Amino acid sequence: MLNFNIAGAPVSVLRVENTGGYRNVEFTGRDVSSPKLTGNVYEVYLNHPVSGAYTLLVTYELPFKATGDTLPFTGMRPLEVQSEQGHVVVTSSHPFSITPTNVSPAMVHLEAAEIPAEYRLLSDAPILACYSYSARPFNATLQLQPLADSSTVDQVIDIADLSTHVSSTGEIRTIARYALKSKGHDHLQLSLPKDMKLWSVMVGGAKVVPVNDKSAADTGDSTTVLIPLPRQGDPNTPRLVELEYAGTSKDASQVKLVAPIVHASGTGDRLGTQCG
Repeated sequence: MLNFNIAGAPVSVLRVENTGGYRNVEFTGRDVSSPKLTGNVYEVYLNHPVSGAYTLLVTYELPFKATGDTLPFTGMRPLEVQSEQGHVVVTSSHPFSITPTNVSPAMVHLEAAEIPAEYRLLSDAPILACYSYSARPFNATLQLQPLADSSTVDQVIDIADLSTHVSSTGEIRTIARYALKSKGHDHLQLSLPKDMKLWSVMVGGAKVVPVNDKSAADTGDSTTVLIPLPRQGDPNTPRLVELEYAGTSKDASQVKLVAPIVHASGTGDRLGTQCG
């Protein structure tokens, strides 16, 4: 976006230089007619001479490698002007890391909040880099590197609440409640201590029947079960998984409490124990 301040006599031709080998250049503005290209310079003819404030919008393209590339961001340079100052703002809806490779010392790096509001409104994509300049010519060559893709978490335990009652004879009864978010999974996999017997399992207030996971490599200390998860609309809405299991300690004077191993990413845990 080129904002001209034309003083003195009106002008009918604006000359603009393509400084970065940009393609598919198009000009939009009041009374703009078809431009004439000579070398790297465009002569933009106006149907009526203009003076004072005038805005010329220039759009163009520059293909680059999707795996990463180094690009010039010097933009379109207005010629035959007394002075020029402006901003270089790089935005993208795709995540890139940007590394300056050849940026003029006179270019001032800015934070996003320092960019004038009228320039920030030109794009709703996140701002990746921004600079200001006070004169031409300048260098603004940046290296764009796409961020590596990573897998998302399909199952997560937001809250785990375990309440255990231990009797005087060493009998143990635990009620475990999990706030689970799950996407694309039909089961929740967890491992119980080998000496504990699973009494009941409820998902969203409804009783379900768990099955032993024969494909899991059970150790001598645990047994892995699969808890079926009924389908639900929004995977980001947590569902309550509640299970009750019990067992007896070999030594009533030394009781060892072991929580189930839940095979999902956990973001928060809350453990409550009651003994009597």
